[in-house]
Amino acid sequence: MDNKPRIAIFDLTDCEGCELQFLGLKEKLLDFAQDYEIASWRLVQPHKGDLPEIDVAIIQGTVITDADAELVRKVREKAKAVVAIGECARTGWIPAWIEKENQPRAVAYVYGDQYKPHRTAALPVKSIVKVDLELPGCPPELTVLENFLNNIPNLINQ
Repeated sequence: MDNKPRIAIFDLTDCEGCELQFLGLKEKLLDFAQDYEIASWRLVQPHKGDLPEIDVAIIQGTVITDADAELVRKVREKAKAVVAIGECARTGWIPAWIEKENQPRAVAYVYGDQYKPHRTAALPVKSIVKVDLELPGCPPELTVLENFLNNIPNLINQ
C-alpha cells in the first residue's frame, strides 16, 4: 500500500479559474503528482462515495448554496489541513459584494425574472470552517501555487 500524502481539490460556486491555474504548472504539476496521491479532483479524477481521509484539502469557490456549506463541513471533518485558494474561497469575492437587499434584483438582472436561485448567501470558506492556509489571487499566481505545493510537507506536519 502506498503511503503518499492525500491531496484533494474541491470546487464550490466559482469560475474554476483557480483550479485551471494548477494546469499552468505543466510538468511541475506532474512532478508533484508523483509525490502525492490525488484523492479527489473533479478535473482529473472525481470523488465517488464517501470522502476519504485527506491530508490537505484545497477548496476554491464561494460558499453560496447549502450544498456548498455541507461539502465544506464534510471536507473539514476528513482533512488534516484546509486551504482556501483564490479570492472566492478567501473572501466570498464578487458575489459577497452584493448587499442582501439587492441580491434578488441582481439575480434577476443576470439570469432573468424566471430563474429561481439556489443561493443562500455568499460566504468565504472560513465563515463555515477553520481554514489553515489562504492563497490570495484571482487566480493565484503560478509562483504562489508552486510555493504552496512545495511546502505541503510543512503544512501536513504542523
